[in-house]
Amino acid sequence: MATRPKPIGDDQPHLRTARVIFKTIIVAVDLSPASEKAVRIGAALAKEFAARLILTHTVPKSASPKDMKSVQERIGKFIHAMAFQDVESQNLLRKGDVVEETEKAVNQQKADLLILATHGRRGVKKLLAGSKSESLFRTVSAPVLTVGPEGESAFNKFHSVLLATDLMPRSFRAAQYAASLAQEYDATLTILHVLDAKMEKEQTGLRANALKQMEQLVPREAEFWCQPAFRTEVGDPATRILEVAHETAADLVVMSVRHADLADRAPWAIASRVVSQAHCPVLTVRDRQ
Repeated sequence: MATRPKPIGDDQPHLRTARVIFKTIIVAVDLSPASEKAVRIGAALAKEFAARLILTHTVPKSASPKDMKSVQERIGKFIHAMAFQDVESQNLLRKGDVVEETEKAVNQQKADLLILATHGRRGVKKLLAGSKSESLFRTVSAPVLTVGPEGESAFNKFHSVLLATDLMPRSFRAAQYAASLAQEYDATLTILHVLDAKMEKEQTGLRANALKQMEQLVPREAEFWCQPAFRTEVGDPATRILEVAHETAADLVVMSVRHADLADRAPWAIASRVVSQAHCPVLTVRDRQ
């Protein structure tokens, strides 16, 4: 297997290295049914990539030794019920703020992927809009795979991958992950760009330019294993992404997000809506490490 790729620079519109690899996958669990979805996906990915699977659970600082013992027992039962096979797994019980401790776990374990589950649409809004939680998404070093409330509980493999891109330089790494996962699972790859409806008079030229830029996102070697489908849509980004995800029966939606610039919340508003309503997991990839 190839080594983990270096971050893509802002001046590199063509991805020469397609492969990514997961060596350590962390799943943040709260021992709820929603967490089971995330753990099942984490276990499947860990098996596919021969990666370590780490389940992390955080209890309040006020938790007593008795509480800690009780939680440990619940985690043990939770793991036993999941019946992992051929997966190297362990669990980490942490004490403190759940967001801060999860970020620490990702950094300390040098995780390549963080998987989260959400309970409902209000939970997603709080997860992405709260200052501390938003910091987790913006600063955590690994890509974040979020399993929303509409996501299916069963998981086998990714048959269809949808990359939603705004064609900004920050989207190059997200394209790399989308192409690599599509290749790993021999999945179809659809690349989507949503145009602004307000620029109606320029739609023809914008579509042609967008198609050229999307073609540049595909690694040259991709022609040996797939023929990506390129689509442009017009309108509200989140709405169009969800519609195309449904039309293509996507098993995974990949999106790029910024690691900084707190003043620009538009990408996070789009991500929040897509995660809360998508029928499949959503992978958000930071523009840089």
